[in-house]
Amino acid sequence: MKKKSFISINLHLDSLGESYGWPDNFVNDNAFSAGLERVGKILKKFEIPITVFVVGKDLENKKNLDLLKKFINDNDVEIANHSYTHQFDLGSKSYEEIYKDIYLSHEIIYKKLKVEAKGFCSPTWNYSQNIVKVLDKLNYNYDTSNFNSLWLYPVIAKILFNHLINFNLKKSFKILKRKDYLLMLSHKQNPYFLKKNLKVKNKILEIPMPSISKFDLPIWHTIGFIYGFDYLGSKVKKYLEKNTFLNYVIHPADFLIKRDLDERYINSLNRINNNQIKKKLLNFEKILEIAIQNRLNFIKVNDYFNNYVK
Repeated sequence: MKKKSFISINLHLDSLGESYGWPDNFVNDNAFSAGLERVGKILKKFEIPITVFVVGKDLENKKNLDLLKKFINDNDVEIANHSYTHQFDLGSKSYEEIYKDIYLSHEIIYKKLKVEAKGFCSPTWNYSQNIVKVLDKLNYNYDTSNFNSLWLYPVIAKILFNHLINFNLKKSFKILKRKDYLLMLSHKQNPYFLKKNLKVKNKILEIPMPSISKFDLPIWHTIGFIYGFDYLGSKVKKYLEKNTFLNYVIHPADFLIKRDLDERYINSLNRINNNQIKKKLLNFEKILEIAIQNRLNFIKVNDYFNNYVK
């Protein structure tokens, strides 16, 4: 009997507030209003669940919180942790600093949304053993912070360039501080439990960014804006020929357009700088249709973890 194949749609809810550098009194964040509304319409159309990785600081904005609560009520949603302030160099920090950041976000999610996060992804996939040890301490089930592709280097260079041309030196220097440039070479391609030599007490499932090989492009929605969505779709099809789980990452910026931006602040997210909203929504639907044609079961990540343990 053929094994069941699964796909998890993961929304990394990186806000415009975070992109602008957390300006004071910035309340009307279209990542939460327009972004969540557009994603929600597609979820309803295809009747699929989603895992949302939340940045804790965003929930301190009551309007963001109310919009996210509505999104949760209207859809089949799992909430996961995406750190407190989305620091690009989180993985390079000490255990104590990482614990404080992840725990603070964990507590805000619990207090504001009444759910206990069981999954985590580090900002810019900045992986480290200290992150894993913190997740173990907090009894998390899974981590998706491993990029697992040598294309991490050009991705970092592109992010660095985007911030440099906007003179955002603070973020530029932070992304250069990461220390995981070689760690990706030690990871497997498919989900796996972390080794005991990391001194973890619990079963933590490491779920890598999918790619056909370490030398190939990551299968991640943003790649479609660079190389085209027909090319990305072909990569998805090829990946599914040999793999039974696809961890597919999207961001609010994938569904925002130029008029959603606040002109008072600098934007470093190039894929927002047009008003082709219908095309952006259609590109995402095409990926979902590929998953349906390949008979993938849509699943939230923690449900996949529970299925994996069985």
